[in-house]
Amino acid sequence: MAWGVPGASADGFLPMARAQALRDGDRITRTHRGRRWLLIQEAGRTFGLEDRCPHLEAALAKGDCDGHRLWCPKHGFCFDLSSGARLSPTPSTTSGDSLAVRPVTFRDSWVGLRLRPGEDTP
Repeated sequence: MAWGVPGASADGFLPMARAQALRDGDRITRTHRGRRWLLIQEAGRTFGLEDRCPHLEAALAKGDCDGHRLWCPKHGFCFDLSSGARLSPTPSTTSGDSLAVRPVTFRDSWVGLRLRPGEDTP
């Protein structure tokens, strides 16, 4: 657990940051149950995804972002932030080519990701 950040709740809410502290350009990462998660605030929109490129598992938190697309800093693969689909070097053809995207949720003073059943429990 990150210092001062509560753990995942029983209903799958994984807090990532205090909502009032979130600013454009922020990239917040958190590891939960062995998976790295990434919260991106860009161009007034907030996105939640796994911080792992499916190509060679590079961390995406340091990748370039234009508010709609995210580029892997290791090999330049490009992904759609809303759907997680790989856009280049060739479009996604299977789910294994895409990023795991999760809905962003605001609860009390926290912003976090809504994990799927099993991602939030031991």
